[in-house]
Amino acid sequence: MCEIFNKLNEELTAKNIDDFRIIGFSDNDTLIIAGSLDFGYYHDIEIYFHETTYISCPTSFNYAKFRFATGEERKELLPKLFDGFEDLVICIVLDEGFDKNPVKHYIVAKNIEFRVGTVFYYKRDGLKEGERIAEWVK
Repeated sequence: MCEIFNKLNEELTAKNIDDFRIIGFSDNDTLIIAGSLDFGYYHDIEIYFHETTYISCPTSFNYAKFRFATGEERKELLPKLFDGFEDLVICIVLDEGFDKNPVKHYIVAKNIEFRVGTVFYYKRDGLKEGERIAEWVK
């Protein structure tokens, strides 16, 4: 499972994605966070947190690295929320910022995946593979 965070962080670095925002929370408890270099026109990645049970992060944030919580962070957070069910969830930490003491945000979910591809916020012809128009664009 650590491999997914390595791949995700590699994609973010390769595409210079440094801005993030929550763009949805579905009926099946899937939290969706988009990442972009320019939210004025598009986003380049969507990160899906399936069966999300806890969110402690702002609706938008910058310069984040995604990782699993350390054992110490899990011990501190999870017993307060899931006494006896700690092994059934994964605890994700978003380290925001560049300094040695980044701001920590937490998401607790059962699974995580991400989708790379440009999602445009305006009508556009000639879409290439991996590109699409945002659902809310009419």
